[in-house]
Amino acid sequence: MKHWFMAVLFILSAVSGAAAAESGLPKQVTVLGQVVTLKEESDHGEQGFIAEYIPANETWDNWTKMFAVRFIPGVDLDPIASAKQTADNINALKETDPVANVNVFVHEAKREAITDFLISNAAPKFLEHNVFRFLKVPKGIISYQIARRIYLNDETKDKDKLFIQDIEILRNQIIEEISSSSLAVPSMAK
Repeated sequence: MKHWFMAVLFILSAVSGAAAAESGLPKQVTVLGQVVTLKEESDHGEQGFIAEYIPANETWDNWTKMFAVRFIPGVDLDPIASAKQTADNINALKETDPVANVNVFVHEAKREAITDFLISNAAPKFLEHNVFRFLKVPKGIISYQIARRIYLNDETKDKDKLFIQDIEILRNQIIEEISSSSLAVPSMAK
């Protein structure tokens, strides 16, 4: 599974004075009280755009928190259908992933949706909780992602249970943060 699809929990607020990337997004944001830095930004034109943030001292091989912004161009796209397709993809993982689980929260009046899911991986062994928000913008769909990951080994024994318990405790806070109207929008989506 690609790292852009994985995510866990982060609370977003722009860091004051942070420079903007070419996309108009800030170079750093604060997620659950921790500063995360723009590590990768890719514009694939008609295929879409993605910007991913993780803590500055982490890499794609060892990240623990992530925030991402995605833009898919297309005026006829449906954010609710996108959220449901994400849920279908997670449900398909249930055959091979013993912890895969997903919820979809739809706000019909706003024409947006949130997916909240848990996945795992065998090598490297980790658990990952993701919350995606899908919303319509004039030029397409934007999704915001907040993610948290824990790597499982002898040192983290029994921390997996705490990680899963924290999902229930933090879910509403994450959804509130990812639903903020002040989240940055990539310049190409405006």
